[in-house]
Amino acid sequence: MRPNYLPAVLVIVALVGVLAGTFIYFSRTLGGSDRPVEKAVAAFVREPPPPTWRDDQVSAPNVQMAIQQTATALRKRLDALGVGYPPSMALLRVFKDEKVLELWAGPTEEGSLALLRTYPLCLEHHDPFQKANQAPDGSSPRGRSAQDGSSRAAPRSKGTDRGGKEDVREKRIPPIPEGFYTVERYFTKDFTYFLALKLDYPNAADRARAPRKRRHRDLFVRGGCAFDASVHVGIEGIMEVYLVAMEAHAAGQKEVPVHIFPTRMTPEAAERLRAAAGRDRKRAALYDQLRAGYALFEASHRPFSVAIDDRGAYHFDGTPAPAATP
Repeated sequence: MRPNYLPAVLVIVALVGVLAGTFIYFSRTLGGSDRPVEKAVAAFVREPPPPTWRDDQVSAPNVQMAIQQTATALRKRLDALGVGYPPSMALLRVFKDEKVLELWAGPTEEGSLALLRTYPLCLEHHDPFQKANQAPDGSSPRGRSAQDGSSRAAPRSKGTDRGGKEDVREKRIPPIPEGFYTVERYFTKDFTYFLALKLDYPNAADRARAPRKRRHRDLFVRGGCAFDASVHVGIEGIMEVYLVAMEAHAAGQKEVPVHIFPTRMTPEAAERLRAAAGRDRKRAALYDQLRAGYALFEASHRPFSVAIDDRGAYHFDGTPAPAATP
């Protein structure tokens, strides 16, 4: 008895018809492309979305290390403040005389910012037995041992004595510019200081007050320890500061503010600074504007917009800051 191949032939013909119909359908649907097969396959296979800015950040080894070392503790502190992790708002304040950086994060239930932590500025190169300038794995950011030195040592001032006398550098104020800035760039790899936030210095106010030859080149908030024109908060400090600023920016805060003051601008301190400015009206005007911005944040604990006019004067939320009086 001969085998009956008819059922098998009919099944094959039906499958060919289905495939041909599918091919014709997608060819017409995709506009008669000259590559219908590839387009038809792409319709079924969904490509992964391109990496986001945050994805690029957290893929960096130094940022991954910061997350591993500090994210859990940050989450607990933010939860205790009613902010939650990750925060969607951040603000930094630096006080040169007090030698501290304040890290604020939010929003809280009231919509304001909460003081997350205050970090001492790390101004001096530490000895080999101190770890403020080391990465969490015990190595220095440069990849050298701590005994070899992981940051630039500040030059000694006249009167400094290695034999136990008071180091006059502890009384010096770090040469950091003062004003209202924002984070401009996020450096996931700072060879000397682990991580760094580059500020938008010099801004229009700086350019109006000082000629080019008297201005610093760049301004950073970074890790490590050094006595220079950047804000150094040690390795552990920059891990937390960087993560909070990064998460706020990734959540939609376009500009993370950084306010740098000579001291806490109480009325008494402001008057003392204006008196010290003497006949330098530009410097006196800056102190008045710093005082106004300081008081505005102290009253609300909320970020405010900052604008700079053609004369280099700061304006807050559309209101001109006080000008210097003769």
